[in-house]
Amino acid sequence: MKDLLFYRGKSTPNQVSLIDTSADKYWTYSSLNDEVNKLSTILLQEGIRPMEKVGLFLDTSVQSILTIYALLRIGVLCVPISNKSSSEEISNFINAAKLNRLFWQSNSPNESLDFEIPSISLENLPLTSSINPSDISSSLPHESQLDDICILLFTSGTTGISPKAVPLTYRNLLSSSISSALRLKTDLNDIWILYLPLHHMGGLSPLFRSIISGTAIATIDSPSPQNLQLCMQKYNITCLSTVPTLLTKLINEQVDLSTLRILLLGGGSIPESLLDRCKSLSIPVYPTYGATETSSQIATATPLDLITNPGTVGRPLNSLNLAIQNEQNQPVDEGEYGEIIVSGPMVSKGYFPPDVHSFSKLSNHTFRTGDIGYMKGGFLWIMGRIDDLIITGGEKVYPAEIENLLLTHPDVSDVAVFSEPDDMWGSKIVAIIVKNNPALSKEELLSFCQKKLSKYKIPKTIHFIDSIPRTVTGTFNSLTFTSNNK
Repeated sequence: MKDLLFYRGKSTPNQVSLIDTSADKYWTYSSLNDEVNKLSTILLQEGIRPMEKVGLFLDTSVQSILTIYALLRIGVLCVPISNKSSSEEISNFINAAKLNRLFWQSNSPNESLDFEIPSISLENLPLTSSINPSDISSSLPHESQLDDICILLFTSGTTGISPKAVPLTYRNLLSSSISSALRLKTDLNDIWILYLPLHHMGGLSPLFRSIISGTAIATIDSPSPQNLQLCMQKYNITCLSTVPTLLTKLINEQVDLSTLRILLLGGGSIPESLLDRCKSLSIPVYPTYGATETSSQIATATPLDLITNPGTVGRPLNSLNLAIQNEQNQPVDEGEYGEIIVSGPMVSKGYFPPDVHSFSKLSNHTFRTGDIGYMKGGFLWIMGRIDDLIITGGEKVYPAEIENLLLTHPDVSDVAVFSEPDDMWGSKIVAIIVKNNPALSKEELLSFCQKKLSKYKIPKTIHFIDSIPRTVTGTFNSLTFTSNNK
């Protein structure tokens, strides 16, 4: 098979595929195909060959999108990496993925460092206007198989000496995109704006989702509430992926999201208060639960689902099998907590480099998520991570339950709950709170908890802070907080 963009260009050549909001420029699928052919020819002239593994330090600009499509057309294995990675982390990524070369955007802080493999700055490549139709390589596009790996994506937190990447094949991405389109009821007039970074699955998946569905994506050079505001109405943006912390910022800065048909919201626990604000503003929120290992979405709820099943992340997507198992790997009854296990064609076969341990959480297209949840009436609820489970005085406590309760207090805008060692109880529950009312006291919050929680679930310690440190996808690391506050 040829790359996915090639076939879309043949089936709907005149459909709008890509919008550069910074230059107010449009591409049809036919013209996008032509541009990718030219860039692919330039990359071949630069010595890049099929099956190479290329580390990509990209932003959300049109140049980045074209680069990914062009590398896939050549048959390169793309490895997106965060622009914020340290030089040590980059070296670890290079060694773990066995990268052959690096691609940089201009002005990258690490671009000038020597990582002992070839590096290319996109700014220094010849212009595609210099390529004539007769120059385009006759070998384009590269012939691939459905089960060929095309993307290697490092998961959040894999920054150690031996980080693991998730290999995703064309079959993985195709299955995920089709299942997503069925759940979201994709419209041919949809325009998905890229707001999340491309080294995260949530930012990368619209590139493939749009090709499979024949819809358009819009790029935004510098994602910010101000720039997003300018794009929403001008380009009639209908779809946006984001995370709770970023959505809260968009709402607080009064970004007009009225053109949206779908706001796909994932990357962490979603406060009920945030969903209430979205409802009052008529923002069509689709809470979703996903992972890099599953090529994005695992389950997604529609706005109608939330009316009858508040707090759910929805039903599992088509073609995906989901099971809830206890500590003995046995299925649990409906409504009972257990680990979420998923399998299916959108699930990666296994980590890269391969996990040599006899027990791997990702193998043979089955992923043990490490998340605790329960099913009821076909819908899924998430309670938190197994690693985050707190055992205090012999009792099990899920931080998400306490966080969700505290977020219902009108004077609380953000919260994170974790544990610290305790001589008496083994572990004690700690809550850090961002308040939106200076008058809010610890005593009031404790009284609030006492009315709604069992005694062992009530936080023993409460800290008020200005903001909770989170990653771009909304993840909170308790080690960061404790090390900074000792």
